[in-house]
Amino acid sequence: MWEIGYLILCEDMFNNGDDRVYKNPLSGLQPVNIPGNFSFKVAFSIYNRDLDNRNEKNTLRMLFKDPEDNILNDTGEINFQFEGEVPEDATFEVGEAGIGMNNVVLPVEGIYTLEVRINDNKKTLKVPVGKQKGIKDDVNGKD
Repeated sequence: MWEIGYLILCEDMFNNGDDRVYKNPLSGLQPVNIPGNFSFKVAFSIYNRDLDNRNEKNTLRMLFKDPEDNILNDTGEINFQFEGEVPEDATFEVGEAGIGMNNVVLPVEGIYTLEVRINDNKKTLKVPVGKQKGIKDDVNGKD
């Protein structure tokens, strides 16, 4: 049964040769305006310790919710199945993936929730959302 490992919010992610690069990991989201739109990527890992059932069909779903638990982005159910060779002495297998959350409307400041589900497993990440602070333009600290 596949389970969720890490969750990382970042500006972008890409492969650079054999390396996976997470550009500007985000501890929270800071759009220029609230309400406003914001785009980010969700990088995640999955692992499976039940190699006897590795070829079963699986379902992934990702939800992003506002502080009132309203769903702002829902990937819907994404079906996946792993095939291929696994070394005979392997005790588990792992995978990595990412999903873009593009132009998500952020209606208010607060603590949002990212929920990732794979089959019956769920992992949540609390995401602070606040307006980007302006650059101070004078010595008195006015924006």
